[in-house]
Amino acid sequence: MKQYTRKFNVNGIIMTVHSNQERWLEELIKSVSAPLADAESQAELIIELLEMEDMEIEELCPLPGDEYKYEEIKLMLDQLVDLESYQREDQTWQEIGGFARILIDYKQGRGAIYRSRDRQVKNPFFADSFFAVNLMQRVMSCRQFYTIHASCAEVNGRGVIITGPGGRGKSTSGYALARKGHPFLNDEKILLKLQGDSYRACSITDIFKIRQNAIDRFFPELAAAQPIYRPDEEEYCFKTSFMPGMQVAVECNADILLILKQVDQPGSQARQINPARAVGELFPVTMNPRSIKNNMEKFDFLTDFLQQVTCYQIDFGYDMDKFAQLVEELVSRQ
Repeated sequence: MKQYTRKFNVNGIIMTVHSNQERWLEELIKSVSAPLADAESQAELIIELLEMEDMEIEELCPLPGDEYKYEEIKLMLDQLVDLESYQREDQTWQEIGGFARILIDYKQGRGAIYRSRDRQVKNPFFADSFFAVNLMQRVMSCRQFYTIHASCAEVNGRGVIITGPGGRGKSTSGYALARKGHPFLNDEKILLKLQGDSYRACSITDIFKIRQNAIDRFFPELAAAQPIYRPDEEEYCFKTSFMPGMQVAVECNADILLILKQVDQPGSQARQINPARAVGELFPVTMNPRSIKNNMEKFDFLTDFLQQVTCYQIDFGYDMDKFAQLVEELVSRQ
């Protein structure tokens, strides 16, 4: 089986990605913002992207018994599929509706996607990018990087992390900062790590997703931009580094945490909140209570993190320029 390889430098961690499909690997590179590493670099983490027959998948990656299943949900790709998650000791599996199977070995620092050659997802965002980038993010936890559901931009030298439940405006607010020239990391998932006495945020991908109604209402300039993916008819994926006037950051300090609450008014307002209040907002969108893998370590990590950053509750209005000005004012107080 022919193998193609690329290496990435993710915040100093060398991640090697192997694939038996050159096009899959090239499509993944389009989504990744982490720089390529030298071919001679020693890998610390390994990812495999393999397309094969269903019979081969069963042989190479059998699922554990149902007693190890901890979650079963519906997932919308280009059709509604079942997503089943399993966990046994230091390994986790995900079965994605017969289209793909994912295995992570946290002890070995390895992850693999086995994609069915017989039953394929047609939308290239899900087939080539979404699950592969997500796997790269999850495997980084083997090196004490923890994923949070948030967007992030570097505003005048300070890292601003924006979180909240789905639909509150993480992508919209992140792009509002990016189009003002502030370097942008990601609009959905950020990796956090304690380095010395400070917390660092980093991202593997610089893709941001914007829905059609946000383009129509807030960002008409995006109507003429060329998306690299269309997850569905109402959502567009843009790559920050392809956008004129926008800057990409692959990492920054984590200094300020904003928790969004949408309000029906033009202006946005901020009030500082204590870490205990922030716990109740951040943890429900970041922790999976049904998974025990790394949950205690992640809980302790995030609790300490919230003690070190400045936390604000944001009443997020619909004037994007006023929101960006508010964030710049908050940063100036640091």
